[in-house]
Amino acid sequence: TETLESWNDDELRPQAMAVSWTYAAIRRVAQEFSSAKSEVKRIEGEENVSVKNHPQEILFQHPNPLVDINFIWQYTIIWMLLRGNGYWFLAPEAGDPKTIAEIWPVAADRIVPIPDKLNVIQGYAYKLNSGQYKFIPPEYVVHYMFPNPFSLLDGYSPLLAGRTTLETEVGTSTYQKDTYVTGR
Repeated sequence: TETLESWNDDELRPQAMAVSWTYAAIRRVAQEFSSAKSEVKRIEGEENVSVKNHPQEILFQHPNPLVDINFIWQYTIIWMLLRGNGYWFLAPEAGDPKTIAEIWPVAADRIVPIPDKLNVIQGYAYKLNSGQYKFIPPEYVVHYMFPNPFSLLDGYSPLLAGRTTLETEVGTSTYQKDTYVTGR
């Protein structure tokens, strides 16, 4: 029997992207999620009161010079659906490590949580283009993940449940293409 450890999600992601209905569904979920409005609220007694001009709200209006918060949410949700994890790098203000200046989405296949002996995350290893890893302290990473019955550190992609369906779809597509090309 196959175990989670023997299965490589690098094999499934390209299949998921190649199967049009799977990618269409993933995109739809990401677009729907990113279209939701967000606001910061404070609990006062029994009421939730909107907090205007909260630093998070201001940062979400312009998270970085290249992309908006809708793109960041879509990118994050797509990675979560494909791999089970989504990550953001919170870039600190130059000279002020306690103030977050920018939010950058991070490809989930480029970052790995580093646990201590108690399975508490002590940081993240980010894989550079050179293949080397750079340590990122946990306060600069936001890690979104789907629950995983096998790990508290790594999310479990919903695509794992649909793996057989994906393999069947790709197999059927390959067979049909082969049939049409050869004329059999």
